[in-house]
Amino acid sequence: MKHTRISIKAHGKGFFGAMISGAAPVALLGCLCIIGLTGCSGLSRRDKENLRLEDIHTRFNRSHFGVLRGDHEWALGELTKLREDMRLSDDIAPGVLYWQGYCYWELDRNEAAQGAFRELIELFPESVYASDARRKLDTSGAYGKLAKACTVMSQGDPDLALKMLRQLQADVRSSDKIAGDIIFQMGQCYEKMGKKAEACEQYEKLLANFPNSAFIADARKSRDALLQTTAPTTTPSTTPTTTPATAPTPPATPPKPPVTARPHDKAFQLISQGEFAQALKLLQELTQQIDPADDAADDVAFGIARCVEALRKTRDAITQYEKFIAAFPDSTHVAEAKRRTAELGLRRRYEKATFAISLDATDLAISTLVKLKSELKQTHPLAGDVGYDLACCYEKAGNVDQAITEYKEFLLTFPKSEHIADARASLQKLEQDATAQPSKE
Repeated sequence: MKHTRISIKAHGKGFFGAMISGAAPVALLGCLCIIGLTGCSGLSRRDKENLRLEDIHTRFNRSHFGVLRGDHEWALGELTKLREDMRLSDDIAPGVLYWQGYCYWELDRNEAAQGAFRELIELFPESVYASDARRKLDTSGAYGKLAKACTVMSQGDPDLALKMLRQLQADVRSSDKIAGDIIFQMGQCYEKMGKKAEACEQYEKLLANFPNSAFIADARKSRDALLQTTAPTTTPSTTPTTTPATAPTPPATPPKPPVTARPHDKAFQLISQGEFAQALKLLQELTQQIDPADDAADDVAFGIARCVEALRKTRDAITQYEKFIAAFPDSTHVAEAKRRTAELGLRRRYEKATFAISLDATDLAISTLVKLKSELKQTHPLAGDVGYDLACCYEKAGNVDQAITEYKEFLLTFPKSEHIADARASLQKLEQDATAQPSKE
C-alpha cells in the first residue's frame, strides 16, 4: 500500500490557519485518518511533529471558542483531553492550564481551579497567564472568607459577620465580581440587625454597580420590601425583622445566575464554524448596542480581534488586540490577547521582511530575518520560510559562503518544506560556481 506524504506549509491555510480557525478540525482529522490507514512511515519526524502541532493548536482554539460561548463544561472536557496529549514544552501549554482552571472556576469547582492555576504558576511563572492566575487564586481565597462570613451570619451573629465582610471588602478590587457578592451579604447583615436604611443603601449599591450579579433579584426584592415598611427605626421592635428566623441559610458559595442566551452567542457560533466575516459584522453591530460596563463588552471586543486575525489582516488585528487590552485590562481574555499580539508581531515582522525583498532592500530584509530566526523555535510555522528567505537574500547579496551555509541548514532542518526543491537547486548551483571559480582564474 502506498504511503501518504503530507507537507505542512506556513502560508495559506496551513499551520497558522489552523491556529485561528475553529473549522479546521474536520479537515485535520481527515488527514490523520488517512495517515492512520496508510501508515506513517512515509512521514519524516518533522512532518509528524508539524501534524501534532497543527492538531493541538486547532483543538486549543476550538476549546477557547467554547469558553467564549459560555459552554464551560464542554470546553473543560476538550481541554482536559488536550492536557493529556500536549507536552509541557508546547507553546500552548500555559494557555491550556489557564483555561482549564478558568472553566473549573466558572463551574464552581474551586479546588480543581486552584490546582490548575497553581500548576500554571509553578511551571510557567513568566507566562502572560500567570498574573491573572495569581489574581484568580487570591479571589478564590476571598470566596472562602465570604463563605465563612455567611456561616457566621446564619449562626446568629450578623455584627461579627459584618466586620468580616468589611475587612474582606478592603482586600478585593471594587471591579471584581466578588465585590458585588460582598455588598449583598453586607445588606443582609444590616437587615438582620434591624438597620433598614443601611441595608437599603447596600442593596442600591449592588443594583447600580453590579447589574449582572447573581443576587440582583434578591437585592431588588429585599430593598422594595424594606422601603414599604413603615415601622419606626428608633423604637426597638419585638417582632421579627423582615428576614424571619427560619429563613434559609445564606449560601456558602454565591449561586450562579441561570444560563441565558447572550447577544453575542450567535457571533461566536459563527466563529466556531469558520464564518469570520459574518461574525465580525455581527460583533461590530453589537459594539454600538452594548454598554462598555456590560459583562459581555470585553467578550465582544475580543471576538472582533479574533475575527480580524482570522481574516489575516495582521496589522489591524494587532491594533484591535491592543485596543482591547487597553479598554479591558481586567478581562479574563487579556492574557490570550497578549499572547496573540506577540505571535502576530512576529508575523508582521516577517511580512515586512518579504516586502523589503520585493523592493530589493536586501540588507534590510537580511537584518530582519536574522533577528526573526534567532527568536523562532524550529517548530514555529514561520521558521522554514524565514530560513529559506534568509538563504535567498544572502545569495542575492553575493554572500556565497553564508548563502551555502543557510541553504544547507534549511535542507537539513526542513526536509519537507515546499521550498525544498528550489533550495536544493540553488545550493547545487552555488557549490558548482564555487568549485569552478579557481579554474577560471
